[in-house]
Amino acid sequence: MTEDTVHKQTNKHIRGSGLLLSGRFLSIALNLLTQVLIVRYLSKADYGVWAYTLALVSTATTLGCLGMERTVGRFIPIYEEEGKRASVAGTLVLAFATIAALGFATVALVIGFRSLLTDTVIDNPAVIGILVVLIALAPVNAFSDLLEGIFSAFGEPKIIFLRKHVVGPCLKLAAIILTIATSSSLHTLAVATVFAGVLG
Repeated sequence: MTEDTVHKQTNKHIRGSGLLLSGRFLSIALNLLTQVLIVRYLSKADYGVWAYTLALVSTATTLGCLGMERTVGRFIPIYEEEGKRASVAGTLVLAFATIAALGFATVALVIGFRSLLTDTVIDNPAVIGILVVLIALAPVNAFSDLLEGIFSAFGEPKIIFLRKHVVGPCLKLAAIILTIATSSSLHTLAVATVFAGVLG
């Protein structure tokens, strides 16, 4: 590898890192604005239900990923460097299949056993009502994390910047703005948030 090539790759990495850093600040600002609007719009009881449900969804997302986003980020560059295209494809298929299976199982369990959850684990029926909607975000967010790992492995900072730091936060912001504009309920906000997550 020539010195000129090394210099170009170094500049590419620096530009990519700078883009992702600026995107991080942008997404923090957009997410903060979204949270402020949610807090001001929802009542204390509704916001408690919202925050509690999102915490459950976040836990389900972590379990649903099963570390696959780190797996693809580590092994795909190695296989790509060694020219093992079949291993790259196999890693991707395994990661997507694992997250799809766990995501489907999580959604099915929550929806199928919502009555049991109400009687044993969660004593607030309002939480179950919102959880049944927002649980769809668990596999969606898991796939989002996986895609970020894939784009990182293939060195695509622009796609990560647009997807994670611009489009995603803007769609979440649009969900709460739509809810406020239509004076809708917490359930509508949950549906809009899921739709924004899928679209993102």
